[in-house]
Amino acid sequence: MTIPVNTVVGTALPFQATISPIVGDVAPGDNVDGADMTVLSSYDPNDKAATPAGIGNSGDIAPGTRLTYKIRFQNTGNFYATDVMLRDTLDVDFDQSTLEVIGGSHPFTWHNDFGKLAFEFRNIMLPDSNTNEPGSHGHVIYRITPKSTLPLGTELTNTAHIYFDFNSAIVTNTTLNTLATLVAVQPGRNNIHLGVAPNPFNGSTMIRFDNLSGENTRSRSTTSPVKFCCKTKASPANSTN
Repeated sequence: MTIPVNTVVGTALPFQATISPIVGDVAPGDNVDGADMTVLSSYDPNDKAATPAGIGNSGDIAPGTRLTYKIRFQNTGNFYATDVMLRDTLDVDFDQSTLEVIGGSHPFTWHNDFGKLAFEFRNIMLPDSNTNEPGSHGHVIYRITPKSTLPLGTELTNTAHIYFDFNSAIVTNTTLNTLATLVAVQPGRNNIHLGVAPNPFNGSTMIRFDNLSGENTRSRSTTSPVKFCCKTKASPANSTN
């Protein structure tokens, strides 16, 4: 898959996977899953990203959504790095019992000291980007779930600090996700996902429809409460003359 070169950095690209056929499936509701992947750029090789990215600038997600974080680092110096250390303080609104470290680009050890995550890449001997650009990259991935008792509107933020040997920390961007009410609609044989952000709101909000054909339709409501209608093309089997 190739992303157009004029795609704006930070754009959330929706992806969706469907298992079919669903006829006879006792639980067809779990046959569809999706995620928003954020477009990143190499201008800042040390960064942090959350999946799903969420909807809108506030990164709206449904309560209970499990977030996967990826911390990327690159040695852009002029000599190899013997050790790389990552420090990541978890947002207090995460349920630490759900923490799962998935893996990394190189062997590492990790520990969690009351919400203060540490990932240690000892003797990684990471080459610099001038000597070996492909080999100068590394990453670690983990996932975690927010607490189940959080109210709507709760913001989940996360920032990582990256240390190359004895150098000062490189501070990544801060990710943001906000708990909101998201509505999924599945009319008949077509899958349409609807997101409202922000929600609750006063005055205006953004309504987003995503369907399997890859089409996106967005509309803005300027009054409260919201009234809207949605039309979908009938499939040939359901068409009438």
